[in-house]
Amino acid sequence: MQLNGVQPNVITLNSMLDACAKRGRLGPAEWWFHFMEDSNLEPNQVSFCALLNACAKAQNPKRAQVWFDKMLGYRIAADIVAYNAFIAACAGQANVAKAEELLTEARATCLSPDLVTYNTLLHAWARSATQQDLAKGIQYLAKSKELGLDVISFNCMLHACARLSQATQAEGIFKSIEGCQLEPTQVTYNAVISSKSQASVPKTQIPGRKTHFYSSC
Repeated sequence: MQLNGVQPNVITLNSMLDACAKRGRLGPAEWWFHFMEDSNLEPNQVSFCALLNACAKAQNPKRAQVWFDKMLGYRIAADIVAYNAFIAACAGQANVAKAEELLTEARATCLSPDLVTYNTLLHAWARSATQQDLAKGIQYLAKSKELGLDVISFNCMLHACARLSQATQAEGIFKSIEGCQLEPTQVTYNAVISSKSQASVPKTQIPGRKTHFYSSC
């Protein structure tokens, strides 16, 4: 990169960080960051968000904490994108307590959670697969219009229902999807079917689908 007198800059190195982040290559991303520092270049918010995204892809909340703290050490304020990436890193390991703590912290700094924030938190609750976290998720779904949730939000908790064999709650969530005028996806139907299979109950017809949909189950 430094051949022919061409010197790297923050923009080019951020591109390298982003490329590593998209592939979940946390080690190389960290290497490029240290290269940036060694080149006496000042990392910016984009640099740290790329590293946090790499941590999220790698499902490594411990490293996410390290880079989040270092970002603050550079006196760079965390935006909702940074929080979302950190929450995603926690969600990958079903670290619900930390994910919830980060949401509270983001709100305390006057940041507005967005759809990505809520869906990532719902994913954390779904991954933990406990009755308590399922109940938390269902409470959020009840405020779907207020929070601007989408069908992916509902699908997260349907997966939790499947893991917990909660067919009745899955049916309730499915009805809520239609009540919110959202379009169920194939993932939606599969999750409902899975919850019924796990609970070993008859697969009754789901509104909006033909009975023969279940013929192969």
